Parts: sequence; structure tokens; C-alpha cells
Amino acid sequence: MRTRKVERKRTDIGGQCCTNQGRLLEIVVCDLTEGGCRFRDADASLFPGMPVNLMISGSGPYACYVRWREDSDVGVSFARPLSPALLEQLLNGKPPAAAPQSVQPAKTEGVEPPAEIAVSPYGPLRRIC
Repeated sequence: MRTRKVERKRTDIGGQCCTNQGRLLEIVVCDLTEGGCRFRDADASLFPGMPVNLMISGSGPYACYVRWREDSDVGVSFARPLSPALLEQLLNGKPPAAAPQSVQPAKTEGVEPPAEIAVSPYGPLRRIC
């Protein structure tokens, strides 16, 4: 029998899971704690030990490792635990404030900047895959 350090918080939050092979899966997070979560993976592409990145309710990415799999349920642990404040925000359906849509860079002589550069409060956005 497994014992848990923290009680799981039941939820029904949408998200995405990106594998290190670049596969993007739509998921539903069934329960969430500061240290990890459980979600459903219908196509059985995830296996224990696999590193993945999760987007939960539009926030993230959160680096994770698959710890277990039973049928279509997958359990992951976060590489860095969620803060209690972030956990409460996600559970209450109020994810962290979204990043600005885009920022126009200053014109530079002889260099044509890209049309838009997306940024977040934590720096330039990167693909999660």
C-alpha cells in the first residue's frame, strides 16, 4: 500500500503534455499536488522514467517525470514542486496572469525585426516541446 506525504486535490483541469520526442497530447488533470499530478493518456505513449513538460490551464511549462502508469492513468512528479500559492490558483481556476500577447522591438538600422516577439514575465517564450 502506497502512502502519500500530501493529500491529492481532485480536479478536472485541461492541459497539454509534450514528450521529449515532440508529441503534444491533450490531457485532463484528475488530481494535483505541489509535487505532482495524475492525468489521462488515452494513446498509451507515456511510460515510467520519461521526461515530459506539462501546460496546466494555460500555465507552465512544468518539467516532470512520469513515475507510474496504470491503464490510461499516468502519474508524474514535478522537477520543481509547485508553490502553495500557484497550486491554489490552479485549483481555483485562476492560473497565473497570461503573458503579454506581443511586444514590438525597437527598429534597428539595416536589420528587419520579426513581426512579433512573444514574451512572458519570465523572459522570452520557448516551445515546450
